[in-house]
Amino acid sequence: MKVTTSGVLRRIELTSAIDLLPALFQQWNDLQFDDTGRVVDAPAGCPIAKLLLVEGGHRQPGARYEVTMEQPIFATLTHDDSRRIVAMIGDERRRWTADVEIARERLPTIDLTLRVDTAAAASSDANPGRIDRLLGGRGAGQVRIDLRTIEGNGGTLVDARGRVNRFRISGRGDVDTDPASWDVEAALSVAGRGLGTVVMLLASRRLRRYFTGRFQQFWLTADSRITRAESALGELAQTVAREGGETAFVQRALWDPDREPRPPTSG
Repeated sequence: MKVTTSGVLRRIELTSAIDLLPALFQQWNDLQFDDTGRVVDAPAGCPIAKLLLVEGGHRQPGARYEVTMEQPIFATLTHDDSRRIVAMIGDERRRWTADVEIARERLPTIDLTLRVDTAAAASSDANPGRIDRLLGGRGAGQVRIDLRTIEGNGGTLVDARGRVNRFRISGRGDVDTDPASWDVEAALSVAGRGLGTVVMLLASRRLRRYFTGRFQQFWLTADSRITRAESALGELAQTVAREGGETAFVQRALWDPDREPRPPTSG
């Protein structure tokens, strides 16, 4: 089964968001940790438990971090220099892992290699052994996101392919760029093997109808979404200016997100 879509989006100015990336990378570079591994709140100078350095030295190969969320996320760093960051992230039980490589560029490329234990991810205490027996096995895939394509001459913005048990899935999004618009073409393919072939014969029409409807809904609301994004980016630019620049804005957003941004000054 293959579903395609295409359309034109009005191009808007993204500089206010793009210019935050160097400040984000610098914040990562400058992180400090206390003797217990807790990250130190840079403005306040006190340790907090949002991020823990579990093993090794910050930004050194083998450094292992824990992000404290409802379900802890762990990351092991394999490479970090001025050109790229490479790490493996996953949950505590390794039901899923992802190798992540991020190029340190004005508009970065992001490469992901994903692995999922579909049986463990689908199982639950309320319904043990049913969904996981149906899905069974593992899923794996690769995704490349090239944000450079939204400027310049465009290209392949997203290229993804993988498998989940008896199914192979691929998707691609290409962008042609000119000063006024983004011309977008996208395709999604799903194919089965073995028993998955029978499933696709029975379900492909319904799946095609579902994805076609989702694509149509996207294009129906695209203009309003672009308008809202343009407004939000304009507000972001004003807020960054009031905070004193990208570095100050990123620092407040990371360390004191509950504080209201500085109000506009009366003129």
